[in-house]
Amino acid sequence: MSLSTSLSIAGSGLRATQSAIATTSNNIANADVAGYTRKTAVATSVVSSGIGAGVEVSDIRAVVDEALERQVNSATGKSAKADVISQYLTQLTDALGSTSDDSSLADALDNVFEALQTLAVLPDNESAANSVVSSLKTAISAINGTSDTIQSLREAADAGIGDAVSNLNASLQRLADFNDEAVRATARGQSTADIRDQQMQEISTISGLIGTSYYFDSQGRVQVYGPGGVQLLGSDAATVSFSTAGSIDSGALYDGSGSGPSGLTVNGKDITAAIGTGKIGGLLELRDETLVDRQAELDSLASALAGALNEAHNAGTSLPPPNTLTGSAVVAAGDALSATGTLRIAVMDNDGAIQSMADIDLSSYATVGDLAAALDAISGVSASIDTDGHLVVAAEDPNRGIGLAQISGGVGSAEQSVSGYFGLNDLLTVDQGGNLALRADILADPGKLALGSLTTDSGATAGDVGISSGGATIASALSAALTEDQDFAAAGDLSARSRSLTEYAADFISLAALTASNASDEAEIQAQTADDLSATLASKTGVNIDEETAELSILETSYQANARIISVIQELYDALLQTV
Repeated sequence: MSLSTSLSIAGSGLRATQSAIATTSNNIANADVAGYTRKTAVATSVVSSGIGAGVEVSDIRAVVDEALERQVNSATGKSAKADVISQYLTQLTDALGSTSDDSSLADALDNVFEALQTLAVLPDNESAANSVVSSLKTAISAINGTSDTIQSLREAADAGIGDAVSNLNASLQRLADFNDEAVRATARGQSTADIRDQQMQEISTISGLIGTSYYFDSQGRVQVYGPGGVQLLGSDAATVSFSTAGSIDSGALYDGSGSGPSGLTVNGKDITAAIGTGKIGGLLELRDETLVDRQAELDSLASALAGALNEAHNAGTSLPPPNTLTGSAVVAAGDALSATGTLRIAVMDNDGAIQSMADIDLSSYATVGDLAAALDAISGVSASIDTDGHLVVAAEDPNRGIGLAQISGGVGSAEQSVSGYFGLNDLLTVDQGGNLALRADILADPGKLALGSLTTDSGATAGDVGISSGGATIASALSAALTEDQDFAAAGDLSARSRSLTEYAADFISLAALTASNASDEAEIQAQTADDLSATLASKTGVNIDEETAELSILETSYQANARIISVIQELYDALLQTV
């Protein structure tokens, strides 16, 4: 081997060592940079004509563990989903209050019950009536406020999906740009190690938003697939489409038809149902499932509350009696009427004295129109179905009042009173948005609570007292409506059950609290899993300063050895020249 060959070999050793030193120095400099993986200089022996001709650095490679990387990205998606669900459900439970500090919806209903019990003892007490109206107003406000909170959270989730989709599209585009860089670097024979770090950072971001799978091709380009196998990134980035709703009410549900809140599509393909992880997965679950279930449970409570209180209130009449009773149920004259028993209707003066009265046999009328006509035919009474489909019964004399009493039987298999069936004297109303409201005239004047009852005495005649104040029957029935067991159908996550209204409210709050607690526990577990996997990945592929420093010492020795060889060869050349 000639001296020139030896010099070339030593020079290649110096160059390779310099490259390794530069790589190690870069590792140390980037040790604290998120997503940076340790790089190694890959040295390859140079062979010429079967004889060793030195060494060269053929590539700079990143230290990777692909299997562990995939586990980390999967855990990142699960953690992001669990975290956003926990955040939203915590907000809901904060709004619901706690049964332990008398601030919950169940406590508000208990306050209504206590006020009604007091009113039953003191039916003529103005303060007691005011207390009932005030407590009812508070309870209704709690129910409506909870519904507003649920829908506000659904709107926030919908808006959050829109933001996340925007971030997803931006990340996919950045990843496409990194792919182009990787392809160009590969074509030039350059290392793609640092570009791979940037690609993996974007993949981590995408995984936190939506479930993905991916692989790297021979050119360093990463291919990304989303839920349902749809390709999110190939030669170009796909666009994920989503339209923010802006406003969502309890009836707005995603069904894929386009009439409700938006789903996610890629090139026209709806992938919403396939999304099961990532922040977007969590927000979709909240918007379309979890919060919808909470609303269904609340609606069940509100419906039962209105039904029970209205049925009890419809059995009563206020004093002075109202001139007009307008039903809340929507009916038509041709609707079939299945009714039995006897209904009493009386026209009274402001003191409750009967002016005229009639008892009618309900089984005689086949339709709602037949009943309205029969009532209209009674002296001093007018009855009709208005343009909104409500039965209206009134005293013809504007200075007189009207009262009803179900003496026997009723409408339907449940034998509901005529007043209750048509909602002629409801206490609570429901607006188009599904919100409860205390009847406006009672809210303005608690004295209009229907606490009296029209007499059912068979001997009653004109001039007799038809209704008087001071009775406890209706107030007691109203309080009993809150505490007597009712049959609740399954709603949301609450199974069918027989519970009082206050107990059902407590069940609703307890379920919401339990769901939030479970979500919080799940978020902690998933976050810890993601952290542990990330730490394991960092220990395998990240930079260890001590190891890199030790590597520098080894490289320094190698550099000195190669430099020494060159120095010796230089001395030999000098000696040879002197000899010549």
